[in-house]
Amino acid sequence: MKKLKLQSGFGINVLTLMTGTAIAQAMPIIISPILTRIYTPEDFGIFAIYFGIVSIGSVIATGRYEMSILLPRKDSDALYIVELSIVISLFVSMLLMAILVFFNNYIAELIKVEGPIYWLYLTPISIFIFSVFNAFMYWLNRNKRYKSMSKYRIIQNGAISTSQVIVGVLDKLSFGLIVSDFFGRLISVIVISKGILPSCKFWTFNLRKIALAKRFIQFPKYEMPASLLNTLSYESVYLVVPVLFGAIVSGMYFLVFRVLMAPVALAGNAILEVFKNRSTEDYRKYGNCRSIFIKTMSLLIVLGVIPSLIIILFGQEIFVFVFGPSWKEAGLYAQVLMPMIFFRFVSAPLSYLFFIREKLKIDMVLQFFYFIMVVASLSMGWYFSSPVAMTIFLSLSGCIFYLFQIVISYKLSGHAKT
Repeated sequence: MKKLKLQSGFGINVLTLMTGTAIAQAMPIIISPILTRIYTPEDFGIFAIYFGIVSIGSVIATGRYEMSILLPRKDSDALYIVELSIVISLFVSMLLMAILVFFNNYIAELIKVEGPIYWLYLTPISIFIFSVFNAFMYWLNRNKRYKSMSKYRIIQNGAISTSQVIVGVLDKLSFGLIVSDFFGRLISVIVISKGILPSCKFWTFNLRKIALAKRFIQFPKYEMPASLLNTLSYESVYLVVPVLFGAIVSGMYFLVFRVLMAPVALAGNAILEVFKNRSTEDYRKYGNCRSIFIKTMSLLIVLGVIPSLIIILFGQEIFVFVFGPSWKEAGLYAQVLMPMIFFRFVSAPLSYLFFIREKLKIDMVLQFFYFIMVVASLSMGWYFSSPVAMTIFLSLSGCIFYLFQIVISYKLSGHAKT
């Protein structure tokens, strides 16, 4: 009876998060056919550069301390880590803004974007907003407030999607997608902060906070470089492709990942949030979490196989029908990248075992080799002067990396001696 109750609780929690995440992730998918008829591939390419910079910066901003919020036994200690993450991200964002002010012309030349680049000044603020939202979501997850997590995701994506359409229709700007994304995320952080900030005291000095910063120093020391390499492995495509093949190809890539990763995030992130909590509890109680690992992996495979096959077989036809004839090439990229995305979908939740077992050095080494493979793939695209060749090598590299990650995660799910 106890086992059935635990399994039922896991399923209910996953369903709760999936329902909220389904609504949240459906919004950008639903409006994508509208946006592709309002904005050009070049506009998506500029947005991809902005999103890439913010994604990379947010990894550095918190020192990845937010990843350890689930680990302390005491809630008070976990809350200290929430505060620590936010304070660090504030200082890092201020530093990035200073760098941008003094080197804005050089940065503009480096990314090779034509037209006004005022949107660059939003990136440090966006990084801070992104970091705060992530830290708060980890705190909610620790307290199993899955309904609240779903609600805040809906608010965030709803605000972003609505403003992107309104801005595009009323006053089309080449950086309208960027402005809309910024204000949508700002609104969501304001809303979520009302329920959490009153319990945080950022102005207090506490030796316990210093002790916790030292206790989890492996996160900025090992996990931050690993996450940075992982993020660079994906976001560098948006930064390098415009230089190699132009903003149009970059926009195509961004749309592919925007569309394909949305349903992946729908199920994957919901399962990830519950798996984080359940696997952490199991490891504390029993010294292993092999049972929930196998159950979660099986669920991920079942959910991912059929959608992946559909995209692999009919990707171009689907993209032309949904987004218009000018996005046919994006459908080809989707077909090639879908195997990698499938393995990423399976691996992403399971790889949280690296954090539970605190095997961050291993994760960093894996991420380093994956980054090298991505650089090699981009180089092959440059050598053959072909974005399709580059896509093939990127997909192959991703498949290899995520298979290794799954195998190692399985071994880490057993007892410590394994």
